[in-house]
Amino acid sequence: MRRRSWTRVVGRGAAAVAVALAAAVMSGCVTINAQTLQQQGVIGPVVYTVQVCASKNAPATCTARGASDLQSTADPGQMLVALQLPADYAAPATFTTVEAGGPVFTPSPTYTAELQRLLPPSPGRRWAGYISNARTFTPDSTGTFRWVFERPRPADGSPVASGVELSVIFGSRLVNATSGEAGRPVLCGATPADLRGFANDTVCRDSTGTSTSGGDFRDLALTGGAPVATAPGQTAIVPMTATFVGNATTPVANFALSASTNVGGATAVPNAVTFTPANNSTNAILVSVAVPPGTTPGTYAVTLTATSSAGEVRTTTGSIVVAAPASTPGPGTPGGATPGVGLTARAVCAGQQATIVGTTGPDTLRGTAGPDVIAGL
Repeated sequence: MRRRSWTRVVGRGAAAVAVALAAAVMSGCVTINAQTLQQQGVIGPVVYTVQVCASKNAPATCTARGASDLQSTADPGQMLVALQLPADYAAPATFTTVEAGGPVFTPSPTYTAELQRLLPPSPGRRWAGYISNARTFTPDSTGTFRWVFERPRPADGSPVASGVELSVIFGSRLVNATSGEAGRPVLCGATPADLRGFANDTVCRDSTGTSTSGGDFRDLALTGGAPVATAPGQTAIVPMTATFVGNATTPVANFALSASTNVGGATAVPNAVTFTPANNSTNAILVSVAVPPGTTPGTYAVTLTATSSAGEVRTTTGSIVVAAPASTPGPGTPGGATPGVGLTARAVCAGQQATIVGTTGPDTLRGTAGPDVIAGL
């Protein structure tokens, strides 16, 4: 995996820490230590990694307080996590920490609705809120979250835009006889200022982080051209286009090319075995298909596949249209006429008309070094 962006430190005096999740869940005041946004492989998915800790008074590793300005306490509770995503990104169904034994997070419709109401995202973006199972937490414990997002591909077949921005919010709430049970709705207050308060024994926004890729992420898109007309016994050349966005050199973007077709007995061959694009480039790729004699007329598919060095695959399909073969006149059969049928050659000689009648044929009419004359009677 290659790093594709910067790391942001969040919170007053927050420092990066060794990631070692305590045996219990983090609750209370949660702060973000560091976050990264990366692209997996060569043209792979987005990977968002965030390190957090539960704050504790010194001496401790995690002394930074969150937006609530509170320290965590050793009480049963639930952790809140919200991701702000592009609207077409699929939110995770469930998740846990990278470290074993961490809390399990499931979607919270009420937390999502509260953030949409109090902290509405910009157009084209949405919140996805989650809540953990109830656990007794350990102050000064740390943990790592890692989310992998596939980038949706445009319907027109063009490459995915190189930039992306992801945001995350961490919060928590107490779970006890006074505060309420774990299954109660998440309530964040009446105004945005209440998000960081402790209304309903809940801190809906204790720590916030945003990470962006800028224009560093890469993609490759393959597209096919118009159908190519051909005939049995001919070789069709099918044009394809490979469009690459992003930096192709760090690391080198290299793709293996292959092709296939459903023309019986035929092999599709691209004009190159490997393909190394330039930065932000559009490239022509040609696929040759030798159509065997006797191929049934019709439309056939030709598929081009590009496979990156990391195993990511892009494909596109073009087509060839095989026409019926043109009729060929038989030997001694002018214009393709049927042998054995009376053929009339009109020659004028002394005002008479001569008629040449063929046999069941084929018949051959041979001339000399000529000129030759057919004399009438």
